[in-house]
This record gives sequence, structure tokens and C-alpha cells, in this order.
Amino acid sequence: METEGSVSLWISDESDANKVQAAFKVEFTEDGDWIPPPFAKAFGFTRFNPATREANVLNAPTTSVRDAVAGFSYGPLIAERFAHQVGEALPATAASIALLYDFEFAGTPGSTTVDGSTWTYVGCVRYQ
Repeated sequence: METEGSVSLWISDESDANKVQAAFKVEFTEDGDWIPPPFAKAFGFTRFNPATREANVLNAPTTSVRDAVAGFSYGPLIAERFAHQVGEALPATAASIALLYDFEFAGTPGSTTVDGSTWTYVGCVRYQ
């Protein structure tokens, strides 16, 4: 759900940047209607703003929440808030992450597969 000032974090075991980007590829029908990308379909939401998404492969896989978000927008602030909320360790090793800004995920599943890659929802914090 769109929630201004919130950022939701997902981690994945995927190390192929092309597969990460494909999970978020936005398409439209001939009439101009938005078709949810594979990632959104897998987690059961039908809308998010692609312009407020950051998703990429990390330089090195990590289990540290701070290392995972370092270098992304609002990195130091959200690292502190995620560490406070979920602890220093991620629930699994992250080879890539996705951050959806102004979006608060409140659904299920907590973990699912998108094109052979496992994505796990970690949590949501305020970035403002």
C-alpha cells in the first residue's frame, strides 16, 4: 500500500542483475493499463510507483542489515531503523535487495519465488 515516508525492504538470493531487474519490469496493455511486474504479482500487490524503487545486486552477499542497505537512498537512516526493528542480522543471506519507497507492505507471503529466485520480505520503516 502506498504510504508516504515509508520504505519496505526485501532481500533475495539472486546474484544476476538482469534477473533482478526483470522481476520489476513494468509493462502496459495496449490500452495503457499497468501490468504488475512478476515481483508485485508474487507478493500479491497490484500497484507501486516504479520511480520510487531501488533494486540491485549487492557487491557481496551479506547477512548484515546495515551492509545490505549501505549505498542506497537514505542508507544510514534506514540501516539504523531496520537494525532496531529486525536486529542486525537479516533472516537469510542477501545477494540482492529491493527497496520500495512510499510503500508499506502488509500482506503475505513473507517469502516467495520469482523466476527461480527467492525473495523475502524483511520489514518496513520510516525514512523521513
